[in-house]
Amino acid sequence: MQDHHQIVSVDDHLVEHPRVWQDRLPDKFREQGPRIIEKDGMHLWSYDGQIFPTIGLNAVAGKPPEEWVWTPSAMRI
Repeated sequence: MQDHHQIVSVDDHLVEHPRVWQDRLPDKFREQGPRIIEKDGMHLWSYDGQIFPTIGLNAVAGKPPEEWVWTPSAMRI
């Protein structure tokens, strides 16, 4: 492969914006819809009375390997 070629993964995952549902759901569904809560600096999904972590390996495209983590992470915008 030549030096000027760049490999791009088409199977990487992304992390939704923390307010993706709260900004888009109709008012009558907003309170029961999925939401991001922050705990100890980490973002966790809260939905239907359950908590789901967003692990750091869900979206690593563009990050150097030393920033890849298994622990819950937060989207910083």
